[in-house]
Amino acid sequence: MQFWMLLRKKYPQFGQLHNGVFMQQDAEECWTQLLYTLSQSLKTTGSSENPDTVKALFGIELVSRVHCQESGEESSETESVYSLKCHISQEVNHLHEGLKHVSIVIQL
Repeated sequence: MQFWMLLRKKYPQFGQLHNGVFMQQDAEECWTQLLYTLSQSLKTTGSSENPDTVKALFGIELVSRVHCQESGEESSETESVYSLKCHISQEVNHLHEGLKHVSIVIQL
């Protein structure tokens, strides 16, 4: 209970009421705020913690590769993210189906 009280104090949008009931909030926004607060707390404690602790614990490294079939050239780019996007559609009804579609091939 103390966690929810602190969360709502720091981020008032998670404490909004409608007809006496807490309103539904965006889970991704909450996750982002929690990670940001955690990373800021680790930086300000003055401990010997690596400033990339949150990245090491929760980061996901994605590698994007582009291959040109015509020239044979290839390039890649790595980025760190803290969540995977899974768009629900007519073809994708479940998380495992959405994650299978993460790899996209683009013909140049």
